Amino acid sequence: MRKTAAIILSLCLGLASCTIRDKQPETKVYGAASGDPYAPAYGLIAEGEAMLKDGDLVVRNGQEFSSQHIKNFNRTNKNYSHAGMVFFENGHPLVYHILPGDENPGEKLTKDSLSRFCNPRKNFGYAIYRYNIDEKETAGLHSQFREWHKQGIKFDSLFSFKSDDRMYCSEMIGKALAKVTRKRIVLNTTRLTPLEAEFYSVHLKMKAADMIKENLVAIDNLFVHPECRLVKAFEFGPR
Repeated sequence: MRKTAAIILSLCLGLASCTIRDKQPETKVYGAASGDPYAPAYGLIAEGEAMLKDGDLVVRNGQEFSSQHIKNFNRTNKNYSHAGMVFFENGHPLVYHILPGDENPGEKLTKDSLSRFCNPRKNFGYAIYRYNIDEKETAGLHSQFREWHKQGIKFDSLFSFKSDDRMYCSEMIGKALAKVTRKRIVLNTTRLTPLEAEFYSVHLKMKAADMIKENLVAIDNLFVHPECRLVKAFEFGPR
């Protein structure tokens, strides 16, 4: 897993140089500014926020160059590049997620509002998915994510499935689901094709034969699953 991880690491490093730098503050009131080209998108975020429930999966389609490459590791659905899980705290839905780059300089598990997570200045759209989990399992998920947040779990640049003190977004969600459902919900994994392994081995100076042996949890492995259903997908459209 560590060797395959280097592939995505090289792409994620692009976040530092390719991330769209947004100097504007997060919109506090959806569609507040008259003539704001992002007002319709914030309206869609408000619509989705009203649908959220504890334990929901939220996935987004990032505009960054690296995000577009990461989507290519999805085998079934290439629409999304990053994911998080929603839990209500003090009456407000927060998205727990982890990633590197300008958006999260500390590279620790963080929790953001839906509007920040789905920022239309940096994303093309988002979707809400819901797992078939009961109240006890949902509470267990929330407890696990709060514990990881308290521990300061950091982003795993090596993408090793063996480590729990460092994780990447889809790995984190997969491990939490497997734990609280007692492996009733276990995510599939994705393996590189020979062409992908050959292409990236040149740039990373790794043997393609080694790279092709490793698996990773791609973003679509999270929601292309019989125990997960789509609530609604939102496309921000042109501005």
